[in-house]
Amino acid sequence: ATALFGSARPGGFAPPSYTTSGDTTLSTRFSTYRQSPMKPKDETCYIPMGVAEKKSRLERFADLNRWVTARGGWIVSLPGADPVIVECLPGSFLVDALTEAGHEVSPAGEGERIIPGQIVQRFVRASDGAFEPLTLGSTKTMAMTVTNAGVTRVMRYNFNLV
Repeated sequence: ATALFGSARPGGFAPPSYTTSGDTTLSTRFSTYRQSPMKPKDETCYIPMGVAEKKSRLERFADLNRWVTARGGWIVSLPGADPVIVECLPGSFLVDALTEAGHEVSPAGEGERIIPGQIVQRFVRASDGAFEPLTLGSTKTMAMTVTNAGVTRVMRYNFNLV
């Protein structure tokens, strides 16, 4: 191990698991490293938001996203952003559910969204076997239904994540 990482090489580095008992320089260097945990120099210094707090905020956002999606809405703001912006179809009960959950929801305008299955076309068979669109008042039996994605109007709302 000292051939690869030993102190014979200037600036050599040896991980603690590769130190040998005969190499006192490396042993002392890494024993000091292992015994000194990182502590801030001053207790009043600025410590940024910890990983646990960030994870907690992201987990709350993920839970909110699942909750909103289950009620037919979409969160369109960035994860963890404040205020949270949601979109839903006009007449959706999402706004009422958010209000009941304790959020102060306010309108934030309108938008458009492409939604699968928004356009529904119904066809009947013509006398020559070809498909033709079903007309209002027709007595022919419907032969095929085709659904396509379509652009629809959505309502936007925002609220603060507390």
